[in-house]
Amino acid sequence: MLNPVSVLLIVDVQNDFITGSLALKNCPAGEDGEEVVPVIQDLLLRKLFGIVGYTFDWHPPNHCSFIDNVSLYPLHSSSPVQSAENAKVFDVVVYEKTPRVDQVLWPRHCEIDSWGAKLHKKVKV
Repeated sequence: MLNPVSVLLIVDVQNDFITGSLALKNCPAGEDGEEVVPVIQDLLLRKLFGIVGYTFDWHPPNHCSFIDNVSLYPLHSSSPVQSAENAKVFDVVVYEKTPRVDQVLWPRHCEIDSWGAKLHKKVKV
């Protein structure tokens, strides 16, 4: 018999990861993020878990990981990319902070209160 306090954690099933700016189908894996939604729904309908948690990848509009925000933050002299104009998605920049911050650059995604940050419409909470 299943322990009634078993936990199902549903991680970042947000629009930007399913069909938006960071959709899996556009990444090297080439997976279709839509395929995970019915699996999640099936698990939820079975009521196998005492606790179900949802996580959200949320960022403010000025987040330092967004490629279009590189110019907002000073770059450290050791940064492999030395100007916002030369930065590309997936590059790593080093920001001038204490402690030093090495940051992978991503397309704008999961911005708080945006469509991309919302759970996929077929995930029923």
